[in-house]
Amino acid sequence: MSLSPLGMSGLAGASLSALGGARRAEQSVAQTAQNIASYGATPAVVTGDALPEVPVMDLGADPVADQVNLMLAQRAYEANLAVLKTTDAMSRTTIDRLG
Repeated sequence: MSLSPLGMSGLAGASLSALGGARRAEQSVAQTAQNIASYGATPAVVTGDALPEVPVMDLGADPVADQVNLMLAQRAYEANLAVLKTTDAMSRTTIDRLG
């Protein structure tokens, strides 16, 4: 069995694509987590003897959409991890067969 240069670039390309996808999923999780953390986070204003304001939910926030985004990012990360595991296994098989 001979290994074509195209085969190696295919594995490398798949790995690079999966790494990029995993990074995008990680960034999506970070952004969504920031959105969730900022729900109702209005700055407390304390003047004199007054009590700080009670934080209220931002009416423009969409917690359901953020939950869906977290699930999508998780699935994307899992899919990209599966691609990385597969290309790793394929690379190991190729190296083993080459000697």
